[in-house]
Amino acid sequence: MADILTNVANFINNVGFPIAMVAAMGYILYKEQVNHKAESDRFVEAINNNTNALSELKLMVADFKETLLEHSRRIKDLEEKDDA
Repeated sequence: MADILTNVANFINNVGFPIAMVAAMGYILYKEQVNHKAESDRFVEAINNNTNALSELKLMVADFKETLLEHSRRIKDLEEKDDA
């Protein structure tokens, strides 16, 4: 840790405080962009997973609808036979 502080102090002495702060801010900005990229990738993955889940759910609902319609037709046929 002492080596890091010595290096920082030497850097400030060599280039000046304003330039050292610009370099530090540049480094912070770079790290924020890297973190944001990783975070964005996780959001994209979550959105893709949700899209896949919704697609599967849509298919399940369509299958369920067909099943209900088929049962409804069978019930109607049985009611018509019962009335005859």
